[in-house]
Amino acid sequence: MAIPAGITGAAWLLRTVIDARDLTTEVAMVYLAGVLLVASRRSWGPAVAAVLASVATYNFFFVPPFYTFHVADPKFLITFGVMLAVGLTVSTLAVRLQRQADSARERERRTAALFAMTREFAVETSADEVARTLAAHARTLLDCEAQVLMQGPNGDLHPCPSGAPAVDDNELPAAQWAFHYHKPAGHGTPTLPGSSHLWLPLLGARGPLGVLGVQLSARGASLAPSQRELLETYVAQAGLALERVVLAEESARATVAAETERTRSALLSAISHDVRTPLASISGAAATLLEDRASVDESTRRELLQTIWDESESLARLVADLLDLTRLETGTLVARKEPCPMEEIIASAMERMERRLAGRQVRTDLPDEVVVAPVDPVLMEQVLGELLENAVRYSPDTSPIDVVLRREGDLVALQVEDRGPGIAPGEEEAIFDRFYRGAGSAGARGTGLGLTVCRAIVHAHAGRISASNRAAGGAVFRVEIPADAGPGTDRLSPAGAAL
Repeated sequence: MAIPAGITGAAWLLRTVIDARDLTTEVAMVYLAGVLLVASRRSWGPAVAAVLASVATYNFFFVPPFYTFHVADPKFLITFGVMLAVGLTVSTLAVRLQRQADSARERERRTAALFAMTREFAVETSADEVARTLAAHARTLLDCEAQVLMQGPNGDLHPCPSGAPAVDDNELPAAQWAFHYHKPAGHGTPTLPGSSHLWLPLLGARGPLGVLGVQLSARGASLAPSQRELLETYVAQAGLALERVVLAEESARATVAAETERTRSALLSAISHDVRTPLASISGAAATLLEDRASVDESTRRELLQTIWDESESLARLVADLLDLTRLETGTLVARKEPCPMEEIIASAMERMERRLAGRQVRTDLPDEVVVAPVDPVLMEQVLGELLENAVRYSPDTSPIDVVLRREGDLVALQVEDRGPGIAPGEEEAIFDRFYRGAGSAGARGTGLGLTVCRAIVHAHAGRISASNRAAGGAVFRVEIPADAGPGTDRLSPAGAAL
């Protein structure tokens, strides 16, 4: 009653200061202002009490005879009636306006909370993340513990990591009922009301995905309708988010399965050709040597042995590519870098490729000063050997092959140039993909793995490899690696980046 007392004091002060006897109308307005103030700050009950108190104090203090509730002039009864009617009307309107404002603020708060949760759901990629977000928002909404149980591989329910205490075994029947029958169960429902939790099913388009449990028994009060409505909205949005996550995981698994099948088919296709052809050559040459030894002259015998040797090397390269692919897939291909003169790596690669390069003119363009770079010498020699093999395979037998080494600022650049048909437009990046065979590779052997392995090795050295065409015809493969990177160990990945 502090506000009515204050209003009465203000009205009495007004009367005293002005010292007038005919201020009853003005005083009544002061009382109505007080009623409006109470109605705008309190509920309808206090507002009505303020109206009645205003009429009573107005009669007691300001209507003659003063300080009694007796009314000498009947006209004041009309004043009392008008004050009461106006006060009740103003109170009703003010309280209604206040309730509308409170309702608008509550809707705004609920909308903001729902938007925040939905925004978090949109970027989450696992069921555990969705479960944690849902439990956190449910705890904030209801100020009680919340837990999410998800469907396991065997169809049973298991808790998701959400920071809440473990669910008591006595709660599982209500949770399982809500999950199987797609309806709320537990505290505050007709089904297993003795449970301390209210369990709500998380439903997707294809059925239930889990349940949300909120420990209402610890709150000491039931859910308000607005809280129940918002909680059910949370659950519905979480069900959609979980459905999206499940579909994304299924899509990812299907993509992996399709990629695996494509890789397997491409591998079998490449192997079937590149194994059958050398084996047929080896088998034919060996059969001739065994069955017609007497009729085979020395020149033919050496030619057949050379065929066996060449085809054996072809099979060895195929096996090496497959082993490198396996090591890439399992992450066991490791680059152990140390400072090495690049000229020695070039010489070693050309020596290893001597038989393959027989009859070919290989021209080296090296700088006057020794170029040292932190590389794995074995792997970098493998890269250069693969690029030389590529040049031999796709260029005429009589054409030269150029190997160029340069120190360009902070980079070491190594180029292999041939005089073949070059690279078809648009294939400059694709030729480094697994099993990719360029437009100009028809009739040439190869699995399409060599350049993939080269890219992985170069990337493990923090470098890059590129392919382009010579202005005068032919292909150019360029390797760039940092000249000043320190020694170390990098594990190679299938995509070609160091792990």
